[in-house]
Amino acid sequence: MKVNEKEMQMTFSTYAKGGSIAAKDFNKVIRAVGLNPTEASAAELKKKSGGGACDFDAFKKVVVPEMEKAKDNVDKIIDSFSVFDQDGSGLIPVTEFRHVLCTMGEALSQEEMAEVMSEVEPADGKIDYREFSNMIFGDE
Repeated sequence: MKVNEKEMQMTFSTYAKGGSIAAKDFNKVIRAVGLNPTEASAAELKKKSGGGACDFDAFKKVVVPEMEKAKDNVDKIIDSFSVFDQDGSGLIPVTEFRHVLCTMGEALSQEEMAEVMSEVEPADGKIDYREFSNMIFGDE
C-alpha cells in the first residue's frame, strides 16, 4: 500500500482537535487512512502511539510502517475469492462472497457487511471479486 502522506494528514486533521486526535478516535482514524487491523492489532498500534491520543507525527510514526508492510496483498485476497470461482470468470456468487468476507480474518458485523455490500454491484447474483479487491485493498 503506497503511503500518501498528504492524504493521511488531511484525514488525520478531520478527526484532530488542536492538532491531536483523542484516544477514543484512534481506531477510526487508522481505518480512515486505509488500514484494516484486527481489534487486537489496533489496540497494539494504539499502545505504540502512547495510548491513542497523539499528534500527527506520533500517529505517522506508528501507522506508516504498518501501511508499508500491510500491502493487504491484493493477490492473496484475490486468491481467497478465486477458490469459489468455478469457471475462472472473476465472478463469484453473492453467497460465496459473503462467506469469504465472514471467514477471512476478523468476522464482519452485520453493519460492516451491509456497508461492504452497498459498495459492490452484483450482476446476475455474482460479484467481480477482482474489482472489489482492487477497489478496497489496491493502490489507487
